[in-house]
Amino acid sequence: MAKQLSVKQNMLWNTSGSMVYLVCQWLITVFVVRLSDGYDAAGVLALGMAVSNIFSPIGYFKVRAFQVSDLNEEYSAGQYLAFRLLSTAAAFMCMIVYATVTCANDSIPAVVAYCAYSCVPIIADVYQGAAQQKNRLDVAGKDLTARGILSLIAFCGGMVITHSLLVSLIIMTLVTGAVVLFYLPRSLKRVIGAYSIDFAKAKMVALFVACLPAAVALVFAGSIPSIPRQILGTMFGASALGAYASVASPVVVVQMGAQYIYSPLLSSFAQCYLAKDTSGFLRLFAKVFVAIIVLAAVSLIGFAWFGEWALCLIYGDSIRDYSYLLLPLVCCTICTAFLWFLGDLLVVVRDMKGNLVCFSVAFVVCAVCSYPMLVAFGLNGASFATMAGLIAGSVLCFVRLLLSMRS
Repeated sequence: MAKQLSVKQNMLWNTSGSMVYLVCQWLITVFVVRLSDGYDAAGVLALGMAVSNIFSPIGYFKVRAFQVSDLNEEYSAGQYLAFRLLSTAAAFMCMIVYATVTCANDSIPAVVAYCAYSCVPIIADVYQGAAQQKNRLDVAGKDLTARGILSLIAFCGGMVITHSLLVSLIIMTLVTGAVVLFYLPRSLKRVIGAYSIDFAKAKMVALFVACLPAAVALVFAGSIPSIPRQILGTMFGASALGAYASVASPVVVVQMGAQYIYSPLLSSFAQCYLAKDTSGFLRLFAKVFVAIIVLAAVSLIGFAWFGEWALCLIYGDSIRDYSYLLLPLVCCTICTAFLWFLGDLLVVVRDMKGNLVCFSVAFVVCAVCSYPMLVAFGLNGASFATMAGLIAGSVLCFVRLLLSMRS
């Protein structure tokens, strides 16, 4: 087995690779406008992203946190890969059916092509998880960097040469798929040794049952910010909703930053839990908690000082009237980071039902608070309602986590 990396090395590889990948994905949304006539291609690309986002949770099925904390290897790497292939196939079929039913005929091929592309990182994720089990996130960092850069080059090259969004998406899918097909299996073999994909029926059913509560919780998690936004759109109109969504877009980087902090440490949390090292678990928890608090403070100060300027730089002066939405949205993102962190810890300690209960409570509280908050606080009411749900879910997660540690 290959030499393991330190926590610091794993965090650096994960963060650098993720940042490169995210920047390249964002640049694709910029170049689709720059390299085409009008906004039609950008609209179809956005439609493809929307369809993919609806069903991607089926593909992921919240297996990653379960996998990286499976230090006793209840399931083999080959079984995790087999399950992910099945869940990805199910997600892709749902995407195709939904696109066929809801999208205009001339946009369906490109939408389906993007959905195929979106399945590549879903499959890559489980390879990365297998490497993370062995503290080798350099495999993930290199994969993310390679796929990010190659996807951008392939997309831009396809648009320049063919002026076809469909062809560009197909090229992008083939190029990034090659990375998953050739680089990741070989890299994983060097880390864990020989393995084979194993579709053992009993294991597939058991993994489905084990992860189902967390997968349903993932649906609730994705729905928490959606409910107040939908009510906002109904009450204040599409223009107000568009402005709110535009202001919300840049602050997502705060949540991503928090995930880069704790994701590489999930295996360390699992090691402490399995060893019944409560003090070690709590020390690690305290370090992550403080790190997220520091990130939150820096983010609030940064957005307070430069947020309005950055929004105007990105969207133009018309967004200035909505800059007051920024800081509550930053607070929302921080609360989201805490809930996701605590929720993943519940998966680590195998409190899967607790994970589902906490996220469902967060969803219900958010839904109940949305209308009165929007009436009382205007557009910021959407942020306050979201925070109410997230805080309720986080408190409940923390209580469940303490109970699990005591038991």
